[in-house]
Amino acid sequence: MNFFSISYTHKNTSIDIREKLAFNSDIRTSECLKLILANNKINECVILSTCNRIEIMCYVNDFIGINDYIIKCLCLICKIDESLIKNLPDIYEDSGFLHHLFSVASSLDSLVIGETQIVGQLKNALLLAKNYQNDINNLENVINYAFKCAALVRNQTQISKNPVSVSSVAVNKAKECIDIKNEKILLIGSGQMINLAAKHLLNHSNNLFICSRTLQNAKNLAQELKVNYLDYKDLKNFLNDFKIIFSATSSNETIINDEMIIQKDYKRFYFDIAIPRDINISTYHNIEVFSVDDLNEIVKKNMSFKDEQAKIAYSIIANMVYEFYNTQSKTKITPIIKSMRLKANVCIENELKKAIKKGYIKNSNEEEVYKFAKQVMNAYLHELTIKIKNYDEHLYDIESINYLFLERQNDEIH
Repeated sequence: MNFFSISYTHKNTSIDIREKLAFNSDIRTSECLKLILANNKINECVILSTCNRIEIMCYVNDFIGINDYIIKCLCLICKIDESLIKNLPDIYEDSGFLHHLFSVASSLDSLVIGETQIVGQLKNALLLAKNYQNDINNLENVINYAFKCAALVRNQTQISKNPVSVSSVAVNKAKECIDIKNEKILLIGSGQMINLAAKHLLNHSNNLFICSRTLQNAKNLAQELKVNYLDYKDLKNFLNDFKIIFSATSSNETIINDEMIIQKDYKRFYFDIAIPRDINISTYHNIEVFSVDDLNEIVKKNMSFKDEQAKIAYSIIANMVYEFYNTQSKTKITPIIKSMRLKANVCIENELKKAIKKGYIKNSNEEEVYKFAKQVMNAYLHELTIKIKNYDEHLYDIESINYLFLERQNDEIH
């Protein structure tokens, strides 16, 4: 099949490296796509970038050298030294690729097991990739199958019961740290992460303020949620009025630093749920900053139930991987069977003409002899056809079967 992926996640890569590798703009993603696709061994590519993972998914001619090439592309686009990332990623090929992708889509590989954002993020990644490639049928097909798998996992397990996200986990942590009911809360950003955080916070407080680098976005979100908004250009002036801050922008640079902080005689709590991180301040300010990776501790507390459901989910994924392979095999086998029968029919017609020409068969008997010959050939091919339809890639080499029945189908039959 030749599916291939390189995976940097919260499991194998620290947040300081992930934020350097993050693709938080379409321009950066498109540049990397174009560079990766310049390799004539790589036919298709999709880049998935979230706060917890960077996945480079490809459909290739062969696997030799692909890993090193993609890492060099990442280093060039992300301006990072190769030695920092070369030995970090997990590499997946074919069946491993399928199992990993289906697990990702089903949110079993997420920081927060059962979170519901990943399917939307994967859809967006596919849509963006299609803008830069004329033909992405193989990856689109397998990703759509991953969505089918994710739907089955949601419907047949309780893995997404009480669905959570990084945003909701951050809100839960804030509730543990401080009584948020009586506090003003600042949310910086206007994307999905902040939107989700705000909706969770509204269950506990109405004293929310939205601030975004684009003022109109802040106004729109504030109007939707019926909360307040502030002008980002005045961030330094009102930042220190809040004990609780949630930040998730797509900025490539930190937006809150030491120069902006004024010392207070009470403790403050900042939740930085952006990649790259929005906040870079010293600990002496009496401000506790929680990053995406810090929230993992909360996740671990409620994993026993999810673990049991995950076992069921992984069995679904295994079945879906097998089903996908089976479907793909049948897609490849159908033209082989058609070609095999075509060659048999051509053989009958050629030999029949020779027999008539040499006088072995009368012209008047041609139709009857042709029917009889087809019956014999169909009977002979019946068992072979069944075996090919039940093709198992572990027992047979599809390329060899292709060579026998497809590659030489235009050869003259004597």
